[in-house]
Amino acid sequence: MRRLYCLLISVPLSISCIYANTRIFVNECQELSAITWRLAGCEEYNTRLNSHYLREIETYFADFKEHPVMDFIRDMRAGKDTLSVVAYNSVPMSGAAMLIHKGKVRLNPDVNISEYIQNNDSRWSDENFRKYVKLLDDFYRKSNFRKFYEGQSELYASYIEDMETLCQNIIEEEWFQQFYGMELPEISVIVSPASGINNYALNEDMMMAMGKSGIGALIGVTYNPQKSGINQGSTTQILIHEISHYFTNKIFFPEYTERLTAAGTKIFEHLSEPLTAVGYGAPQIICPEYLNDLCMMMYSKEVLGSSLIKEVRECYRRGFIWAEEGVRYMENFSENRDQYASFSDFMPQLVGLMEGIADNIVAMKNNFYTPPYIVTAYPANGSTVSADISEIVFRFSQPMETGVTAMELNEEAELFIDDTWYDTHDDEPEYWKDEYTYVIRVGKDLESGKKYGVVVTATLYNGYGVNLNKDYVYSFNVK
Repeated sequence: MRRLYCLLISVPLSISCIYANTRIFVNECQELSAITWRLAGCEEYNTRLNSHYLREIETYFADFKEHPVMDFIRDMRAGKDTLSVVAYNSVPMSGAAMLIHKGKVRLNPDVNISEYIQNNDSRWSDENFRKYVKLLDDFYRKSNFRKFYEGQSELYASYIEDMETLCQNIIEEEWFQQFYGMELPEISVIVSPASGINNYALNEDMMMAMGKSGIGALIGVTYNPQKSGINQGSTTQILIHEISHYFTNKIFFPEYTERLTAAGTKIFEHLSEPLTAVGYGAPQIICPEYLNDLCMMMYSKEVLGSSLIKEVRECYRRGFIWAEEGVRYMENFSENRDQYASFSDFMPQLVGLMEGIADNIVAMKNNFYTPPYIVTAYPANGSTVSADISEIVFRFSQPMETGVTAMELNEEAELFIDDTWYDTHDDEPEYWKDEYTYVIRVGKDLESGKKYGVVVTATLYNGYGVNLNKDYVYSFNVK
């Protein structure tokens, strides 16, 4: 492919990072693309945004929601919510091949569009790509998008500053070298408040189209930088995930494409709903995306000291219900580095892992989605006890989400806590002793001969997000 060049029009801000080969900026083409797809009503771009930025978008572009580019996008986006239609990363991929020059949106003249599409996203066609850019140019000029973009320069600068701090704190060049056995290339971090919760890796081809060497990560941001600052936990994971794609794509493809796709096809057959809901709507991407997440988790564990509890649960949310097994399996890599000089040397074992998971996915799914239940209660449900008990203890069949409590009145019994609890106590009347044990304190003097009780509701859920099998109606008698 010919070398690709792009005139990058960005808010002029000079940023440096501790990792010298990192560039951070907001890109006008990417903001234009994401905002337009949001205005067109596309589900994947209708996500949470910074509240101020969202109001600015809604107000400024109120008269342009029916511009012809919107209908064109909706027509391309029509169909099932899968990766077979122009959607998700089709947007930043197209934005990378455009340039804005002298107030007009144009295809980069140095990009061979047919070749670029074939290499990066064949969901586009040469014809609809060119028509899209033509309509987008008309929208850009008639809406005076440049005026809007320049008006957000302070917000963009705040996001860039926050991302600079994050990169300074988390990018450990030596780890990538030792883990993958490859040098960490130059990194461009494109901060995109219009992308909301969406994040994408931009490969060397796309970055070359933007006039940049190395690799890129487009990171959506949603918070208000003046109030809360960057969410370093989730943004760290996202950034490392996108950077890791540079290495894992080189390792996975084409050597393991066939076997990973076969395993992904078996998995997708039984988990298509949760996987498609988060954008993983094609069998061939299931294993590569999970294994890339696994690499991110190794970074979180080895560099950032994470326990991986939150990372594993996020994998569960996205449909990777085998996430913890992969983490445990990577201990074999860590403990045998004399046999495995780099991650690529361990790949045959990981391919075998994914094939084994695929073969057992039905049993794994049935076990994963089995609702938790209350195994025991003390005092036992319906039993008679003395008046001096101080706590009611419930034990669950599975590890539960301990950030949630759920106590309601039992209409057939008196509640053993009254409204004066907070007048004399600083702590809560209910708490989690551990992931299996839910405790409700007795908060008043109990009277002989009376029946007391409570309902532990099915709004409680386990670490996988599966709710309690039913409301648990509980009571005891006082002798």
